[in-house]
Amino acid sequence: MRESGSLELDPSVSAAMEPERAATMPLETLRAQTVLQEGMLGRKHDVDGSGKKASNRSWTTLFFVLKPEQLSAYKDLKTYSHGITYHGENPLFLSDASWEILNIYKKKKHICKLRLSDGSEYLFQCKDEEELQRWSQAMQRAFQPLAAEEASGPSGAKTHSLPPPSSSAALPEPSAGKKEKKFSLAGKKK
Repeated sequence: MRESGSLELDPSVSAAMEPERAATMPLETLRAQTVLQEGMLGRKHDVDGSGKKASNRSWTTLFFVLKPEQLSAYKDLKTYSHGITYHGENPLFLSDASWEILNIYKKKKHICKLRLSDGSEYLFQCKDEEELQRWSQAMQRAFQPLAAEEASGPSGAKTHSLPPPSSSAALPEPSAGKKEKKFSLAGKKK
């Protein structure tokens, strides 16, 4: 026991109690692989799902993360790194959504509109034309997985699996008389 009264566990025991993630890629790496675009944008919720004007139509600058088929809003980069969305909002799902650059919007420049399948509409403001084009291209990539699935249909859906194990590559069975070696990620005690 430690002086603080907490129980000190053997490193091999504590490693066994942790969730199994040592054999998988770190969560941060997986998150980085799926991000198509991220950055600060102005956002205005213009129309809610019922087709009426949204109750709060003011502009808010937020940190957005675009992944295939979804767009999430965070207060800033720090809250994104902690996984805390802006006001606990769920991601906007991009199934049957449309993205349009609004050249005729008079109050602000570099505006685009995202219309969701439920009828909700959001306006986004980019800092310049270059950023507007980057977000527009990223949105097209975010919609592409949806278009590919719709084209193939449920009967033609593609699945990815590992090849079947070959008999020559099978691992040998441990002998009954031999002890099996166990490996630990924790260092040896000295």
